[in-house]
Amino acid sequence: MPPIPPVRFVPTGSEFLPPSVQWTPPRRRNGPWLTAGVIVVVVALLAGVVAIGGFSRSDGPGHWDARLGDLPSRVESLRGLRFDHPVPVRFLDDRAFRRETAVDDKGKPNARKQAARITESLRAGGLLSGHVDLVKAISTEQQSSVLAFYSPSTKEIVVRGTGPLDPAHRVTLAHELTHVLQDQHFDLPALEAKVAHAPQGSSDALRAVIEGDAVRIEKKYAKTLSAADRASYRKENNQGVDQADRETADVPAILTLQFSAPYRYGPPVLTVLAADGGNRNVDRAFTHGVF
Repeated sequence: MPPIPPVRFVPTGSEFLPPSVQWTPPRRRNGPWLTAGVIVVVVALLAGVVAIGGFSRSDGPGHWDARLGDLPSRVESLRGLRFDHPVPVRFLDDRAFRRETAVDDKGKPNARKQAARITESLRAGGLLSGHVDLVKAISTEQQSSVLAFYSPSTKEIVVRGTGPLDPAHRVTLAHELTHVLQDQHFDLPALEAKVAHAPQGSSDALRAVIEGDAVRIEKKYAKTLSAADRASYRKENNQGVDQADRETADVPAILTLQFSAPYRYGPPVLTVLAADGGNRNVDRAFTHGVF
Protein backbone atom coordinates (compact mmCIF):
# COMPACT_ATOMS: atom_id res chain seq x y z
CA MET A 1 0.00 0.00 0.00
CA PRO A 2 4.84 9.42 1.44
CA PRO A 3 11.16 10.25 -0.55
CA ILE A 4 14.85 9.33 -0.55
CA PRO A 5 16.56 12.20 -2.17
CA PRO A 6 16.60 15.09 0.28
CA VAL A 7 14.54 17.09 -2.15
CA ARG A 8 10.89 17.41 -2.84
CA PHE A 9 10.05 14.48 -5.04
CA VAL A 10 7.40 14.08 -7.65
CA PRO A 11 7.20 11.16 -10.00
CA THR A 12 7.64 8.13 -7.78
CA GLY A 13 5.92 6.06 -5.28
CA SER A 14 2.99 5.56 -3.03
CA GLU A 15 3.12 5.68 0.68
CA PHE A 16 1.97 2.67 2.63
CA LEU A 17 -0.67 3.89 5.04
CA PRO A 18 -3.20 1.94 7.10
CA PRO A 19 -5.66 -0.06 4.94
CA SER A 20 -8.49 2.39 5.60
CA VAL A 21 -6.49 5.06 3.84
CA GLN A 22 -5.28 3.01 0.87
CA TRP A 23 -1.92 3.72 -0.67
CA THR A 24 -1.33 7.41 -0.67
CA PRO A 25 0.74 9.12 -3.33
CA PRO A 26 3.73 10.84 -1.73
CA ARG A 27 5.78 13.97 -2.06
CA ARG A 28 9.28 14.83 -1.00
CA ARG A 29 10.53 18.05 0.42
CA ASN A 30 13.47 19.36 2.40
CA GLY A 31 12.69 20.39 5.93
CA PRO A 32 13.19 19.77 9.64
CA TRP A 33 12.26 16.38 11.04
CA LEU A 34 10.15 16.30 14.16
CA THR A 35 9.73 13.70 16.86
CA ALA A 36 8.15 10.31 16.35
CA GLY A 37 5.38 11.30 18.73
CA VAL A 38 4.26 14.04 16.36
CA ILE A 39 4.25 11.62 13.45
CA VAL A 40 2.06 9.24 15.44
CA VAL A 41 -0.54 11.99 15.86
CA VAL A 42 -0.73 12.57 12.12
CA VAL A 43 -0.77 8.85 11.37
CA ALA A 44 -3.74 8.56 13.72
CA LEU A 45 -5.49 11.27 11.74
CA LEU A 46 -4.79 9.59 8.43
CA ALA A 47 -5.81 6.16 9.70
CA GLY A 48 -9.01 7.26 11.38
CA VAL A 49 -10.33 10.12 9.32
CA VAL A 50 -9.81 9.83 5.60
CA ALA A 51 -9.93 7.34 2.78
CA ILE A 52 -8.92 7.71 -0.83
CA GLY A 53 -11.39 7.54 -3.65
CA GLY A 54 -13.86 4.79 -4.43
CA PHE A 55 -12.09 1.88 -6.05
CA SER A 56 -13.80 -1.29 -7.12
CA ARG A 57 -11.77 -4.46 -7.03
CA SER A 58 -10.68 -5.71 -10.43
CA ASP A 59 -10.09 -9.24 -11.60
CA GLY A 60 -6.48 -9.86 -12.53
CA PRO A 61 -5.66 -9.76 -16.24
CA GLY A 62 -3.96 -12.60 -18.02
CA HIS A 63 -1.06 -10.42 -19.12
CA TRP A 64 0.58 -7.09 -18.34
CA ASP A 65 -0.61 -3.98 -20.13
CA ALA A 66 1.45 -3.73 -23.30
CA ARG A 67 2.40 -0.13 -22.50
CA LEU A 68 4.63 -1.40 -19.68
CA GLY A 69 6.87 -3.17 -22.17
CA ASP A 70 9.68 -5.06 -20.43
CA LEU A 71 9.32 -3.20 -17.14
CA PRO A 72 7.79 -6.12 -15.20
CA SER A 73 10.57 -8.50 -16.20
CA ARG A 74 13.27 -5.94 -15.42
CA VAL A 75 11.79 -5.24 -11.99
CA GLU A 76 11.63 -8.99 -11.34
CA SER A 77 15.32 -9.25 -12.14
CA LEU A 78 16.31 -6.27 -10.00
CA ARG A 79 14.23 -7.36 -7.00
CA GLY A 80 14.96 -11.09 -7.26
CA LEU A 81 11.29 -12.08 -7.08
CA ARG A 82 8.78 -13.26 -9.66
CA PHE A 83 5.27 -11.92 -10.09
CA ASP A 84 2.58 -14.43 -9.22
CA HIS A 85 0.39 -12.85 -11.88
CA PRO A 86 -0.10 -9.50 -13.64
CA VAL A 87 -2.26 -6.81 -12.07
CA PRO A 88 -4.53 -4.29 -13.78
CA VAL A 89 -3.00 -0.96 -14.77
CA ARG A 90 -5.41 1.94 -15.23
CA PHE A 91 -4.33 5.04 -17.14
CA LEU A 92 -6.29 8.18 -16.25
CA ASP A 93 -6.20 11.75 -17.49
CA ASP A 94 -5.19 14.38 -14.96
CA ARG A 95 -8.72 15.29 -13.88
CA ALA A 96 -9.76 11.67 -13.36
CA PHE A 97 -6.54 10.91 -11.50
CA ARG A 98 -7.11 13.83 -9.13
CA ARG A 99 -10.62 12.57 -8.42
CA GLU A 100 -9.20 9.12 -7.73
CA THR A 101 -6.73 10.41 -5.16
CA ALA A 102 -8.99 12.94 -3.45
CA VAL A 103 -9.77 12.53 0.23
CA ASP A 104 -13.40 11.61 0.79
CA ASP A 105 -14.95 12.56 4.12
CA LYS A 106 -18.45 13.31 2.87
CA GLY A 107 -21.14 11.82 5.03
CA LYS A 108 -18.61 11.17 7.80
CA PRO A 109 -19.31 13.73 10.53
CA ASN A 110 -17.17 11.86 13.04
CA ALA A 111 -14.22 12.14 10.67
CA ARG A 112 -14.61 15.92 10.55
CA LYS A 113 -14.86 16.10 14.33
CA GLN A 114 -11.74 14.00 14.76
CA ALA A 115 -9.88 16.14 12.24
CA ALA A 116 -10.90 19.25 14.18
CA ARG A 117 -9.67 17.77 17.46
CA ILE A 118 -6.32 16.78 15.99
CA THR A 119 -5.99 20.18 14.31
CA GLU A 120 -6.32 21.84 17.70
CA SER A 121 -3.83 19.41 19.24
CA LEU A 122 -1.28 20.22 16.55
CA ARG A 123 -1.95 23.92 16.95
CA ALA A 124 -1.45 23.64 20.72
CA GLY A 125 1.90 21.98 20.06
CA GLY A 126 2.99 24.84 17.80
CA LEU A 127 2.82 22.71 14.64
CA LEU A 128 -0.08 24.57 13.03
CA SER A 129 -1.12 28.20 12.96
CA GLY A 130 -4.04 30.11 11.56
CA HIS A 131 -7.04 28.47 9.92
CA VAL A 132 -6.22 25.01 8.58
CA ASP A 133 -8.62 22.57 6.93
CA LEU A 134 -6.59 19.46 7.65
CA VAL A 135 -8.69 17.13 5.51
CA LYS A 136 -8.41 19.48 2.52
CA ALA A 137 -4.68 19.84 3.15
CA ILE A 138 -4.24 16.06 3.10
CA SER A 139 -6.18 15.88 -0.15
CA THR A 140 -4.01 18.58 -1.72
CA GLU A 141 -0.88 16.79 -0.54
CA GLN A 142 -2.03 13.56 -2.15
CA GLN A 143 -3.10 15.11 -5.43
CA SER A 144 -0.19 17.47 -5.95
CA SER A 145 2.20 15.68 -8.26
CA VAL A 146 2.12 11.90 -8.16
CA LEU A 147 2.41 9.99 -11.40
CA ALA A 148 1.20 6.59 -10.21
CA PHE A 149 0.36 4.47 -7.18
CA TYR A 150 -0.35 0.86 -6.30
CA SER A 151 -3.33 -0.07 -4.15
CA PRO A 152 -2.87 -3.31 -2.16
CA SER A 153 -6.61 -3.20 -1.47
CA THR A 154 -7.74 -3.37 -5.08
CA LYS A 155 -4.53 -4.95 -6.40
CA GLU A 156 -4.09 -2.48 -9.21
CA ILE A 157 -1.77 0.28 -10.39
CA VAL A 158 -3.26 3.64 -11.28
CA VAL A 159 -1.27 5.96 -13.55
CA ARG A 160 -1.64 9.69 -14.18
CA GLY A 161 -1.56 10.16 -17.95
CA THR A 162 -2.81 8.33 -21.01
CA GLY A 163 0.06 8.84 -23.43
CA PRO A 164 3.26 6.87 -24.04
CA LEU A 165 5.42 6.27 -20.98
CA ASP A 166 8.18 8.85 -20.62
CA PRO A 167 11.26 8.21 -18.41
CA ALA A 168 9.56 9.68 -15.33
CA HIS A 169 6.61 7.33 -15.70
CA ARG A 170 8.87 4.33 -16.27
CA VAL A 171 10.92 5.06 -13.14
CA THR A 172 7.70 5.57 -11.18
CA LEU A 173 6.29 2.29 -12.41
CA ALA A 174 9.46 0.46 -11.43
CA HIS A 175 8.72 1.68 -7.90
CA GLU A 176 5.05 0.65 -8.07
CA LEU A 177 5.81 -2.75 -9.56
CA THR A 178 8.12 -3.36 -6.62
CA HIS A 179 5.11 -2.75 -4.36
CA VAL A 180 3.19 -5.35 -6.38
CA LEU A 181 5.96 -7.88 -5.78
CA GLN A 182 6.00 -7.02 -2.07
CA ASP A 183 2.26 -7.50 -1.84
CA GLN A 184 2.19 -10.78 -3.76
CA HIS A 185 5.03 -12.30 -1.74
CA PHE A 186 4.49 -10.79 1.72
CA ASP A 187 0.83 -9.57 1.78
CA LEU A 188 1.18 -5.89 2.66
CA PRO A 189 -2.23 -5.37 4.32
CA ALA A 190 -1.62 -8.44 6.49
CA LEU A 191 1.78 -7.08 7.49
CA GLU A 192 0.22 -3.76 8.49
CA ALA A 193 -2.44 -5.52 10.54
CA LYS A 194 0.15 -7.73 12.20
CA VAL A 195 2.37 -4.79 13.08
CA ALA A 196 -0.61 -2.89 14.49
CA HIS A 197 -1.32 -5.71 16.94
CA ALA A 198 2.27 -6.61 17.83
CA PRO A 199 3.38 -5.33 21.27
CA GLN A 200 6.65 -4.01 19.86
CA GLY A 201 5.38 -3.38 16.34
CA SER A 202 5.99 -0.16 14.46
CA SER A 203 3.92 0.88 11.47
CA ASP A 204 6.48 3.61 10.81
CA ALA A 205 9.24 1.01 10.58
CA LEU A 206 7.14 -1.12 8.25
CA ARG A 207 6.47 1.80 5.94
CA ALA A 208 10.16 2.65 5.91
CA VAL A 209 11.01 -0.91 4.85
CA ILE A 210 8.30 -0.97 2.17
CA GLU A 211 9.21 2.38 0.65
CA GLY A 212 12.94 1.98 1.15
CA ASP A 213 12.83 -1.25 -0.82
CA ALA A 214 10.78 0.30 -3.65
CA VAL A 215 13.10 3.29 -3.84
CA ARG A 216 16.09 0.95 -3.92
CA ILE A 217 14.73 -0.82 -7.01
CA GLU A 218 13.57 2.44 -8.56
CA LYS A 219 17.11 3.81 -8.33
CA LYS A 220 18.60 0.63 -9.75
CA TYR A 221 16.24 0.89 -12.69
CA ALA A 222 16.97 4.58 -13.22
CA LYS A 223 20.67 3.76 -13.54
CA THR A 224 19.89 1.52 -16.52
CA LEU A 225 18.35 4.38 -18.52
CA SER A 226 20.24 5.86 -21.41
CA ALA A 227 22.04 9.16 -20.88
CA ALA A 228 19.30 10.95 -22.82
CA ASP A 229 16.54 9.34 -20.75
CA ARG A 230 18.32 10.15 -17.49
CA ALA A 231 18.55 13.79 -18.55
CA SER A 232 14.87 13.77 -19.48
CA TYR A 233 14.00 12.18 -16.14
CA ARG A 234 15.90 14.85 -14.19
CA LYS A 235 14.19 17.62 -16.17
CA GLU A 236 10.71 16.11 -15.68
CA ASN A 237 11.37 15.62 -11.98
CA ASN A 238 12.51 19.22 -11.50
CA GLN A 239 9.47 20.53 -13.36
CA GLY A 240 7.20 18.35 -11.26
CA VAL A 241 8.81 19.55 -8.05
CA ASP A 242 8.22 23.17 -9.03
CA GLN A 243 4.58 22.47 -9.87
CA ALA A 244 4.01 20.55 -6.62
CA ASP A 245 5.56 23.36 -4.59
CA ARG A 246 3.15 25.83 -6.14
CA GLU A 247 0.10 23.63 -5.57
CA THR A 248 0.94 22.77 -1.97
CA ALA A 249 2.33 26.06 -0.73
CA ASP A 250 -0.36 26.19 1.96
CA VAL A 251 -0.07 22.56 3.12
CA PRO A 252 1.26 22.44 6.71
CA ALA A 253 4.83 21.20 7.00
CA ILE A 254 3.77 18.51 9.48
CA LEU A 255 1.83 16.74 6.71
CA THR A 256 4.78 16.90 4.36
CA LEU A 257 6.85 15.38 7.15
CA GLN A 258 4.47 12.48 7.55
CA PHE A 259 4.29 11.74 3.83
CA SER A 260 8.03 12.05 3.35
CA ALA A 261 9.46 10.24 6.37
CA PRO A 262 9.43 6.65 5.01
CA TYR A 263 11.24 7.75 1.88
CA ARG A 264 13.90 9.64 3.77
CA TYR A 265 14.59 7.12 6.50
CA GLY A 266 13.85 3.85 4.72
CA PRO A 267 16.49 3.84 1.95
CA PRO A 268 19.56 4.05 4.22
CA VAL A 269 18.30 1.06 6.20
CA LEU A 270 17.61 -0.92 3.04
CA THR A 271 21.04 -0.03 1.69
CA VAL A 272 22.61 -1.67 4.75
CA LEU A 273 20.33 -4.71 4.53
CA ALA A 274 21.02 -5.24 0.83
CA ALA A 275 24.77 -4.80 1.33
CA ASP A 276 24.73 -7.71 3.77
CA GLY A 277 22.85 -10.41 1.92
CA GLY A 278 21.21 -8.72 -1.06
CA ASN A 279 17.55 -9.28 -1.88
CA ARG A 280 17.31 -12.32 0.41
CA ASN A 281 18.23 -10.23 3.41
CA VAL A 282 15.64 -7.65 2.39
CA ASP A 283 13.08 -10.47 2.19
CA ARG A 284 13.93 -11.41 5.76
CA ALA A 285 13.17 -7.86 6.86
CA PHE A 286 9.66 -8.28 5.50
CA THR A 287 9.12 -11.60 7.19
CA HIS A 288 10.91 -11.02 10.51
CA GLY A 289 12.24 -7.51 10.86
CA VAL A 290 9.31 -5.18 11.49
CA PHE A 291 7.45 -6.80 14.40
